[in-house]
Amino acid sequence: MRLPWLSEETNNPTHDFTRSGWRIPQLNVWDVYNDPKREHPDLIKIRTEALVSEMKTNQKKRPEIRSLSKSLYNCVGMVFCSRRAHVDIEHINDILRYDGYTQVTKEQLVAGDLVLYTFAGEPSHIGLVSCISMYELRVLSKWGKAGEVEHDFREVPAHCGEPTAYFSTRANHAAK
Repeated sequence: MRLPWLSEETNNPTHDFTRSGWRIPQLNVWDVYNDPKREHPDLIKIRTEALVSEMKTNQKKRPEIRSLSKSLYNCVGMVFCSRRAHVDIEHINDILRYDGYTQVTKEQLVAGDLVLYTFAGEPSHIGLVSCISMYELRVLSKWGKAGEVEHDFREVPAHCGEPTAYFSTRANHAAK
């Protein structure tokens, strides 16, 4: 069975580009989608619920599971490829640059901007700002093989790292 968004010649996705037209490098998903050992949706739910319950939080609003899709995408694919692809985080700086993102301060963030996380000095995770107020900054992100979770921007599993940079495409941020 051939997936409709894969080219017959290369078995690679043919649709994921940055806004400027730069092709986003992706993993070849052909073999993964046809793997009979692909994870059962219930395992994704168990993993996600376990991660959420492990989170020690002093926040009023605990992490909330938003989606348990069995589709093979990661945090970068969620943010930049509409939940269609697994994109290696090593390409994040290129994607941000080609899509016209500029780094901003935490105080300049609005819903729709991005939070970049690092682990051991390297980019490790990215999330989408979903809610910002005087009292909280919440982010929607995909935690590895787990589901999508809305959470306080500081509260992610250890493997996701720490929030270290914030990005926006808003023109008014670039002038500041």
